[in-house]
Amino acid sequence: MNKINVCVIALLLLVLINRSIQAQSFPGYTYDRYSGIVGARVQPANLAELPFKFDLALVGINAYFDNNYFTLRRSEEDFSRYVFTELRNRDPKYAFFTNEVLLPSFAFRLSLKHSLGFTARVRTIANANMTGTLSQIVANDFTIPPSALNSFSNQNFDFTTMSWQEYGLSYAWLVKDRGIDKIKAGATLKLLKGNGAAFVNLNDFGFTVADQQQVEVTNLDLSYGYSDNFDGLENNGYRWKASKGFNLGLDFGIVYERFPYRRHLSSPLLKKQSEIGDPDDKKNQYKYRISLAITDIGRLKFSYGQHSGRSNQLLPSATDFNIPAKLRGIESTQELFDSLATVIDLQRLNGDFSVGLNTAFRTNFDYHVRDHFFLNAELMLPLKIFKWSDQKVFEPMALTITPRWEKRWLGAYAPLYINDKGRINPGLGVRAGPLVLGVHDIATALSRKNFRSGGAFFVLKLSLPFSKEKSELECIDHQIWKRDNK
Repeated sequence: MNKINVCVIALLLLVLINRSIQAQSFPGYTYDRYSGIVGARVQPANLAELPFKFDLALVGINAYFDNNYFTLRRSEEDFSRYVFTELRNRDPKYAFFTNEVLLPSFAFRLSLKHSLGFTARVRTIANANMTGTLSQIVANDFTIPPSALNSFSNQNFDFTTMSWQEYGLSYAWLVKDRGIDKIKAGATLKLLKGNGAAFVNLNDFGFTVADQQQVEVTNLDLSYGYSDNFDGLENNGYRWKASKGFNLGLDFGIVYERFPYRRHLSSPLLKKQSEIGDPDDKKNQYKYRISLAITDIGRLKFSYGQHSGRSNQLLPSATDFNIPAKLRGIESTQELFDSLATVIDLQRLNGDFSVGLNTAFRTNFDYHVRDHFFLNAELMLPLKIFKWSDQKVFEPMALTITPRWEKRWLGAYAPLYINDKGRINPGLGVRAGPLVLGVHDIATALSRKNFRSGGAFFVLKLSLPFSKEKSELECIDHQIWKRDNK
């Protein structure tokens, strides 16, 4: 591997995992009725009628990746090691990575109808796309196959990654309870601080292959940049620091719950049970729930690193177009800039650039099959149409179908994740007391075969339930409920 690749990978790793460990985000568990503050991350209205006096998430980690550029498989000699293999074909390539660390977060009831929550987390998203011919050449270390000796145009590559800190204040309330149904709403105002960002945009790239080691560039529209807090990355003693300034973000949503019977809103016991908020009580179990939310509205601003650049033309005096040779032996972003500047008219990028959050529309349907069994379906649609930033990270469009079994202190989930890239991941998750564990693809976790996607998650929580008061009033009211709902 040449030194420029080492430099680039080091930058990406720092951006991707610096101080931290969303496609799928805690799949299955997010829409559990006992998910509490964890569920508020994708639907703030979930906090309305919180089933706990106080819900505290101590720590959580969720990570997932998907791509068709390389495969991984477990080593035959050592099951804990992985073997990396590039896919050297002409298929258009994509790669996606999401990572989240949930820091101490909590929620509590203000009153019967109102709840508050606070979330703190560190998030990272990276996505890349490359046209097929270009990806094949890169995978072959810039060695051009004899069959590819030709001219090419409209070759594109785009890469964007961003890591940021996020602190959210959530408010949820029970808007209306008509006995037969309920309407809930919620919103989260978020304070955002960037850890770092980087991007590469290569549009309408054209080139002619003169021989297997000589590439002549015929058309170019290139821009690349990174946040200035990574200047000096290659220097000894470099210390990472967050970017300057804060930005704002927003989530909001609404939930509709339909019950199989009309509840007696004047019942003293029903009022008490609503205060207790026990979803296991039959009088609190909906038949189905519909959830709509828009999440991650916002963007972050960064200052350009000093070696960020842009070019849309070659230098008239340039004669050596052996791009692979010019990339070899480079050890810093300064050397990269200087080397490219011998071929293309490279201008430094100054000022600020913005990166948009992965804004998404989420619709969810949760059906109560019977007893403690539920069937959940979520459709996540990335909203790429909003152009309020220079760059943007995003997650693939995805459908997740999850059968689940749940009680107050126990739960089991079997999410089936399908995205618009054709990826299908059958996952598995369990909840036992304060601990939630799961994998995004159970086949990947156990198989020795090649795989292109996978991930895992866990959450550690402490929840303080409401105390149930047994009284003569409850007994009388329970007999009335049994009589009316035979």
